[in-house]
Amino acid sequence: MYIDYAGDKLEIVDAEKGEVHAVEVFVAILPCSHYTYCEAVWSQQKADLIRACKRGMRTYYTNAPKLLGALKVAKAKGTYETELRKIERSPLLILDDLFLVPLDPKERAILIDIIEDRHGRKSIIVTSQVPVANWYDAVGDPTVADAILDRIVHTVHQIELTGESVRKIAAKKMQIK
Repeated sequence: MYIDYAGDKLEIVDAEKGEVHAVEVFVAILPCSHYTYCEAVWSQQKADLIRACKRGMRTYYTNAPKLLGALKVAKAKGTYETELRKIERSPLLILDDLFLVPLDPKERAILIDIIEDRHGRKSIIVTSQVPVANWYDAVGDPTVADAILDRIVHTVHQIELTGESVRKIAAKKMQIK
């Protein structure tokens, strides 16, 4: 299992009390199955890590461009619905690097299927290097862009990370050693 904490501390608001709490994003990945779990935790202390692992929510983590490519192949092979059901079984879907490359017409249709299947029922975390303001153009078709973005942009908790990337920081640390 790979375990990491994602970036700087974030702040969450207790909806009942209105209090602001600093948290860290705990991420655990099982490398062979690609099962991923992430959760906001109070600290990087062992006790918080163990509690997070015990709560483990089944998560489907994927690189979005690779997933869309694989689902295009699944459509051609006749296994598309089976692959969509695998994704649908997870309470949380993490689409990493969405809109890194503009979508083609087949990818647009696949993405709207995924988003529509989950909308209002199951969670999605989207990560993107592309600013949200540019997502509309990355979808490519105005009607499909409206459909997709209406379902994911207007009902989100948006967290915009600033500063250097974790990879860049790690590379600098490696150069120092």
